[in-house]
Amino acid sequence: PLGRRFTLTSVDCRTLYCELKAEYPMSAAEAHGGDAFRNVVDEVAEGLDLWIGESGSGSMEAPGFLEAHAILRRFKPGDTCPPGFQEDCWNR
Repeated sequence: PLGRRFTLTSVDCRTLYCELKAEYPMSAAEAHGGDAFRNVVDEVAEGLDLWIGESGSGSMEAPGFLEAHAILRRFKPGDTCPPGFQEDCWNR
């Protein structure tokens, strides 16, 4: 149900992270789209055992819409990194 308050515009998953981007209307009728996106990101991170890196919102991609993004890291501090990556792969 929270997904009805925003539109997922891209999902980009790589070796070290997944980046999610969404947009939501600025109108009062569609208020709380950013909060809904953050709640969904929290649930995804917990369900898939990912670590929330950076997130934010505010840039206007289309008139009347705000963009939100979140980066979910696949590795946490102390995890063993994949071959070929430095020990701090979680910090990328």
